[in-house]
Amino acid sequence: MIKRVCFLVVFATTFVFTKELPLISLFDAIEQNKKIEYIHCLDGYQKTFKPFSLVNWPDLQPSEPFFLPTFFIKIPQGRVYSPRGYIFCNNLIIKDFMWSNIPAAEQMKRFHIETLKSPESIPGRVAVITHDGWFCYYHWMTEILGRLVLLEEYGIEYDWLYVTTSKPFMKDVLALWGIDENKIITPDGLTNYIQADELIVPSLVSTILPYVEHPFSSYMQPWIIERIRSKLLPFLDVNKNTKAPEKRIFISRKDARMRRVLNEDEVFALFEPFGFKRYTLDSLSLLEQMSLFNRADIIVASHGAGLTNLIFSKPGTRVIEFFQARPDATYWNLCQILRLNHTCIKTVEFDKNHSMRNTVVPLECFDEVLKEFSI
Repeated sequence: MIKRVCFLVVFATTFVFTKELPLISLFDAIEQNKKIEYIHCLDGYQKTFKPFSLVNWPDLQPSEPFFLPTFFIKIPQGRVYSPRGYIFCNNLIIKDFMWSNIPAAEQMKRFHIETLKSPESIPGRVAVITHDGWFCYYHWMTEILGRLVLLEEYGIEYDWLYVTTSKPFMKDVLALWGIDENKIITPDGLTNYIQADELIVPSLVSTILPYVEHPFSSYMQPWIIERIRSKLLPFLDVNKNTKAPEKRIFISRKDARMRRVLNEDEVFALFEPFGFKRYTLDSLSLLEQMSLFNRADIIVASHGAGLTNLIFSKPGTRVIEFFQARPDATYWNLCQILRLNHTCIKTVEFDKNHSMRNTVVPLECFDEVLKEFSI
């Protein structure tokens, strides 16, 4: 009990919100609603990464993050709203389950609690794993799927899984995972706002101290990444017909909404003579993407969500990631967890205000890394 209370106090005090926002800390929610059950899982711990080689803002990219403890709560007659997974207590949103990569004030602009209609009643136990990062391949594959890992690791039983499946890969992953599609509640239409007999909510799995709202880098717990690998990689052996024999691959961002490399053809022309093949990942199925990264020996890519597939790479794989304006150490850290050989290339000055824009990459940025292929 002492461990639980101390954790909740620390966790609650790491958030800073304006008084106008309809939010409540988990600690206060438990004080107000004595029926909320708290289940402690993993103690908090510190992880040491090799410092990011291109770090500009050390406070946003700590090399020794402290992962906060993981837990579940169970709320009788609990309510959840939208693909963002907002959890309610007395008409206030429990802020500890809000995704930090989008500032809380920005999230609260998207709806007004007073406009919500009565929730749909759902009999049974509903486990909520979605959050505001649901739209991004990386955050869905690691953080949302990571909450499913937490449910399974601690044997938490549920009747329904509340998670968005609006993109094909989401359905594909859950099918491979063995989740019955008839037990999935997708936050859409009538099921956008529900009240369950019992709501089961796992903690976020990537929250660290020092806490930063809207961070550049995302941190994942190594054991969760390993569980995802062990669950999904066996399907590559079962599906041997996936076609991806190339050992040197270049990942295109031509179909991306942002951070496109406007002279990508010129950049690829530097690598093509050394046996690299170019791929646009949106044209590939989930299993084809997994196979592509698993079989590759060298991967060249601009920073982006496609590098999430590094989860499926073999230890020792060479990864060359270049950055247009964004000092994001996410894949630098992920490669350390997976024992991949990662190199960062800075192509333009990092800029917080321009980190989502398209850009032209100076070709001379690749001079040094190309020398190793010339030997």
